[in-house]
Amino acid sequence: HMVTVAVGVAGSSEAAVQGSSATALINKNVQSGLKNTNIDKDDTDSHQARIKATADNKALIVANATVLAVGSEAALGAGLGVNRIVQTTEASIEQGIQKVANASLSATSKPDIVAIGIGGAGSGTAAIAGSFGINIIQNDTKALIDGATLNSDGNIGVVAQSDEYIANIVGVISGSGTAAIGLSTAVNTINGSTDALVENSIVNAAGSDYTTGKDTTTTTDDDYTDQITVKSDVTDSSLIHGLASEGAFKPTALRNGRISTEKTGLVVDGSSTHSIVSGVVSAGGAGTAAAMGAVNVNTIGGSTTAEILDSEVNQSLGSKGSSKLTDVSVRAADYTNESGLTGSAAGSMYASLGAASDTNLVNRTVQALVTNDGTVKVVADGKTYTGNTNTLKKNEILADQFSVDAVAKQGLSSFDVGASVAIEGVGATGTISVAKLQGITKALVDTSDVTAAQVEVDSQHKADVYVGSANVSVAAIGASLGLTIGVADVESVTEADVLKSTFTVTDGKQPGYGDGSIAVQAE
Repeated sequence: HMVTVAVGVAGSSEAAVQGSSATALINKNVQSGLKNTNIDKDDTDSHQARIKATADNKALIVANATVLAVGSEAALGAGLGVNRIVQTTEASIEQGIQKVANASLSATSKPDIVAIGIGGAGSGTAAIAGSFGINIIQNDTKALIDGATLNSDGNIGVVAQSDEYIANIVGVISGSGTAAIGLSTAVNTINGSTDALVENSIVNAAGSDYTTGKDTTTTTDDDYTDQITVKSDVTDSSLIHGLASEGAFKPTALRNGRISTEKTGLVVDGSSTHSIVSGVVSAGGAGTAAAMGAVNVNTIGGSTTAEILDSEVNQSLGSKGSSKLTDVSVRAADYTNESGLTGSAAGSMYASLGAASDTNLVNRTVQALVTNDGTVKVVADGKTYTGNTNTLKKNEILADQFSVDAVAKQGLSSFDVGASVAIEGVGATGTISVAKLQGITKALVDTSDVTAAQVEVDSQHKADVYVGSANVSVAAIGASLGLTIGVADVESVTEADVLKSTFTVTDGKQPGYGDGSIAVQAE
């Protein structure tokens, strides 16, 4: 954790100039795992070892930059806050042969920034106040099995989870007997990748102790199986659903809204939440002229991926019979809340200008993939569709329920308020609100042989975008001008595809558990 505070105060009988700057930089790298390591490699009986590789990475910056300048003739006060977190988190198993009772890889990260910037200036003649904030989070989180042969009597979890937020307030106040200028600006950026990956590996998750006949529904201490806990769903109420909803003002809403689920078999699960809450205000007045501006720019980019690539899954379980097959789940889930509130107010005798601009941009790629190279025949619902074939390696999946799910949900809120008052002369106000969302949400099974009782390939994307602007211009004698612009733009691609793959549908391991179906859907 890092806390920075910078305070500057200046006063003068003539002119006062004061600056204040607070900078906080965090760079972290947390890794955990096994590489080229064998565990009970030659053991043919049931296995006792449990693998638990956990990488947990947290970072918090709390920053304040405050400045005040007061002069009888002129005053200039400017504050700058720069905060940046760059961190990498990885839990992995690479190469080697492991025969274990249960295996769990978990990579979790939580980088957060809380920033406040305040600027003030006052004088008898001219006053200028400025406050500027820059906040950046670059967060990469990965759980990985690569080039390993991993056999588990229980379950295998490959779970990557990231939660990040920026909470920011920037404000200025400026006052003078003649002229006053105030400008507040905030730029907030979140970027990074969250990946749960199984690559170039042979993995078998039996889900039970075959010697004793125990399965994953038992919870006794001597049971080999530990269920895999994932939190890749969130409550609907934690997402932004309006300009005044909880998610628009509470940066921890998504993180706290995660829902815990227990899964068995092979679980490849990548999930992430991202939140920016930023308020920028500027206010002031002068005897002759006053101009106040507030500018906010929020940007969230990056990707969330869950993938099985070039791997064999549960092939050694084929001789156990359909009653012994376990589930295979590949899920990528990504949730975003982004909100900005800007306001400006200016008042003077002759001329006043209040301007506010808020821009919110989101561009995320969310993918759940079971992929490889090659083209094979496709068999589904008892029918065979012949295509080009080659000898390139392909994924081989054996499961009871096989699911590949990609979920992306975003909420954007942008609101501007502007006001200007002139007793004589001109009062002018302008507000601009922009919310733009771009993204790709994809669930894909490509070049794979799948044998399962139930197959689901599902891609879901939901976006709620809210834009609001309000301004007031008043001139008791003279002219008042007002301009309001609001832009909401959503450009997204949602895909669920099955390509060059073979599906063999079997009976479920118990009545009603698998319905002998293949479902591919995008919404």
